[in-house]
Amino acid sequence: PAWERFIAPHRRVWVPVFEEARSRATTTQDLTNMLHARRVELGVPRLVAQYFEIHPYAEPEEVEGIHFVPVCGGSFRAGSADGRDNERPVHEVVLAPYRISRFPITVGQYLRFRAESGRGREPARWGDKDWAPRRPVTGVSWHDARAFCSWLAERTGLDVDLPTEAQWELAATGGDGRLWPWGSAPPTEQLAVFGAKNGGPGLVGGRPAGVSPFGVHDLAGNVWEWCSDWYDDATYLGRDGLEDPAGPGAGARKVLRGGCFTSAAARIRCA
Repeated sequence: PAWERFIAPHRRVWVPVFEEARSRATTTQDLTNMLHARRVELGVPRLVAQYFEIHPYAEPEEVEGIHFVPVCGGSFRAGSADGRDNERPVHEVVLAPYRISRFPITVGQYLRFRAESGRGREPARWGDKDWAPRRPVTGVSWHDARAFCSWLAERTGLDVDLPTEAQWELAATGGDGRLWPWGSAPPTEQLAVFGAKNGGPGLVGGRPAGVSPFGVHDLAGNVWEWCSDWYDDATYLGRDGLEDPAGPGAGARKVLRGGCFTSAAARIRCA
């Protein structure tokens, strides 16, 4: 819609500002004063700022039962100056707008693909009586995940693929360099499924407080997520200022991001 296209450039700027102010303010008036000063400084229209307070995330588009949310793209700083060698250097990446699934693909959605296409290996633990269809699918290869995307593209006529590593990271950080999708606060059991405390993945969307600025769930912990890129120790999303990086042309392994339910807190950071 025209309204969403108009406000999209402001969403990535304003939603993190609103979240930070709300966490710091001690009174309603204090919050109002903070937001007014920041809105004027950033040049965000008043009606747009008010709209984001009520609707912080864009409305998803449902495709075959999968909810895709828009990511406005643009320039953002990827990586971490304090992380491991393969998270460096921090540099600018430029992305075109795209959409990404609001939730990880579930066991139920994957089994439908498998039944209708005859492709894909049997997912892990799906036969367990306590393994609900709304849990994220696990135990599938990169090729299985890519086959799911191809099946969905064939059904819908849309261009569907695994996210690039850069697209994954922007969806997680919102473009403001935050440590985790929800901000700078260390993870807790209310924010993410991590640290092997749950014995297995949780239901998709089961930690709504840990949602990213674009409204994407479960990007930290729960299950590892495949990206389309080849992995390379020596490069991290290409050179500075690169547009729509897609990783090396070849390699031995594919990129996994986000950590899982057994990962330590440091391993589920956005970078």
